[in-house]
Amino acid sequence: MKKLWSFCLAVMMAVTVSANAADTEHWDKIFPKSSTVTHQKVSFNNRYGINIVADLYMPASRLVIDKFPGVVVTTPIGAVKEQASGFYAQSLAERGFITLAFDPSYQGESGGNPRNLASPETYVEDIISAVDFIMTNSAIDRNNVGILGIGSGAPYAFSAMAIDPRLKAIVSVNLYDLSRERQNGLNDSKGSDDLEKELFDNISQRQSEQQNSAKKMVILAPYDVSEQSSEIEKEMYGYYRTPRGQHPRASLAVTSTSNTALISFGPFKNLDMVSPRPILFIIGEKAFSRYFSEDVFISAGDPKDLQTIPEANYVDLYDKKELIPFDGIEKFFKEYLSMPPQE
Repeated sequence: MKKLWSFCLAVMMAVTVSANAADTEHWDKIFPKSSTVTHQKVSFNNRYGINIVADLYMPASRLVIDKFPGVVVTTPIGAVKEQASGFYAQSLAERGFITLAFDPSYQGESGGNPRNLASPETYVEDIISAVDFIMTNSAIDRNNVGILGIGSGAPYAFSAMAIDPRLKAIVSVNLYDLSRERQNGLNDSKGSDDLEKELFDNISQRQSEQQNSAKKMVILAPYDVSEQSSEIEKEMYGYYRTPRGQHPRASLAVTSTSNTALISFGPFKNLDMVSPRPILFIIGEKAFSRYFSEDVFISAGDPKDLQTIPEANYVDLYDKKELIPFDGIEKFFKEYLSMPPQE
């Protein structure tokens, strides 16, 4: 059987904002800029001293005395804030939230070496540091901050929420458990012998790289497709490798030696610590990843809800506004995160 592409993918902090107006205001997203939202490029350091670059979105119409709930948005691994996470962040800002979409360490405009490393522990730290940063905004209601995770970024949103009591509610969109996939295969199809071989191959690659060999990369979306390509390959290509969703800073690759960290990381080992904070799962009816969300939903404590979007596949919920249930997401966050009085 043809092998599928592997994908998905402060303590007092030193907070900085770009001094270059062009850098701060330049619009380089794959989605149109909203006229009802202000955008600012910002940066901050995580606990490891890695500089994280983010986009801050705020409702354009606001008073100095207004206090708004905040939402941190996580991006799929290998993707960047100019893609789906930024689209969600801006869309929620249109609905009255202050939002932050960021590039994880080793990806996009954020710092960290080696590049394209997938480090679950660091990603969780990035999220908590993003919460640290958004809390410094004078317009934020510090008692009402939530998180929204997309695709392979969603498990790390759960991990962060389990250990960060400042996060009051979570929305998960087409969750993709990359740790489970790397350990068990897609649809749990991998045998123990396959896993053992991959672990040996991974260690061998680490040893080769220690001896200055070139790094081996795992490509998260194919560069081209054909009639023989799988439907998953075609779907990922159709978003990430076409004008619909491609962005020059999206690596869509991780180092193959990241597999050890991905396999050993358990993003849901502290799932019970999320409860009783509310969870909203959103999945596409035709998403190849839907079983990840369904399984976590069963294990999660109350209150929780699962919304299935008819006919939607995995990447449909990245950018198709007519399918993404923004009304439902807004209602969920408004219920659990206090909103400022409306005129």
